Amino acid sequence: MTRYVLRRAFHSVGVALTVLVLVFFVGRMIGDPAVLILPVDARAEQVEELRERLGLNAPLSTQFLTFVTGAVRGDFGVSFWQQVPALGLVLERLPSTLLLAAATMAISIPLAILLGALAVLNPGSWADKSVTVASLSGVSVVDFWLGLMLILIFSVQLGWLPTSGYGALEHLILPAVVLAASPLGRIAQIARSAVLDEMSKAYIRAARAKGMSRRRAVFRHGLKNAFVPIITMAGDETTSVLNGAVVIETVFAWPGIGLLLIQAIQRRDLPLIESTVFTVAVLVILTNLFVDLAYAYLNPRIRYN
Repeated sequence: MTRYVLRRAFHSVGVALTVLVLVFFVGRMIGDPAVLILPVDARAEQVEELRERLGLNAPLSTQFLTFVTGAVRGDFGVSFWQQVPALGLVLERLPSTLLLAAATMAISIPLAILLGALAVLNPGSWADKSVTVASLSGVSVVDFWLGLMLILIFSVQLGWLPTSGYGALEHLILPAVVLAASPLGRIAQIARSAVLDEMSKAYIRAARAKGMSRRRAVFRHGLKNAFVPIITMAGDETTSVLNGAVVIETVFAWPGIGLLLIQAIQRRDLPLIESTVFTVAVLVILTNLFVDLAYAYLNPRIRYN
């Protein structure tokens, strides 16, 4: 198990370094940072002065070496917008995004597994069909539209919840529910399919022949052995939540790194954009690493292969 963990961790480090390289070159491909930062009517002398001050006149190889060595130390430069270390700004906003992602998955994963299992108890029944319709609706709905509709109903019309903000439980409910719609639908579909597949296997049929009820077979055996595909989808949806929180954080003015990225793009703040993108990439890599380790725990044959 230790060798497997070390091997997966080594691969994750390699992916992180690859992302770091891509962040640098894509950031340079979008245009001259000095031109992007200054107003459109800036004089050529001002552009040249800023390029000199930012070190953009140096050869690209020198810029790349400076960027990588700084990034390895956690230094992505100073934010053009806030005039403070860019990574520090991202880390200040990171807990808000992690809280929103954790609340989203805490809603979607248990509920999706429960709905999938309930659908399997009576295949083809109204409950099964209702779960299918609900899961398809969750996958199909546009998140920012759903967010606006929930704001209109629960904030504007009923006055039960705030329209936006951060700091209390009531601020978390609407954005977490909106973000949970898609993961809930996808995980419920996978849970239903995986458990239904387990129910057709010989060990379940043998248990049923010995008198075990279908409910007990589903919740005691079927769910347990169906966890590998469920965890796969849950990991994918967690990374999607981390990436897709940009829109919802903007809709609900949630002070996470998604909203920070939008603000950085609007202000053409290249160091802040680079540090935000790299931080999100690291979160995705860590999530995938956790999923890989969960595979090995649930199915020991995986780590030996």
